Amino acid sequence: MPHMVAPFEFPKDIVAAAFDRAGGRCECRLIRHGHYRIRCNKRLAWKNRGRNKRGPGRWEAHHKNANGRGVLSNCEIHCVACHAQTYTFGRTFEP
Repeated sequence: MPHMVAPFEFPKDIVAAAFDRAGGRCECRLIRHGHYRIRCNKRLAWKNRGRNKRGPGRWEAHHKNANGRGVLSNCEIHCVACHAQTYTFGRTFEP
């Protein structure tokens, strides 16, 4: 039986596709983060996904819509610094 994920989680293949789409760089464009509509573009390391990892290039897959499904169109790659500034950082959501 394949591994099932909750509707709001990102499957591994979606995360990999989003990371590839981002070119291994932070996609955050939020004005409140100081990016002024241009990408953060910080270089990320595939092996350093998660805020508890050590080393440069730490990142996380972020939901554009916090209550949306875990699909590619709702997935954005953020460096840990940008992810920590989102309104939903550290919160858990129910489907």
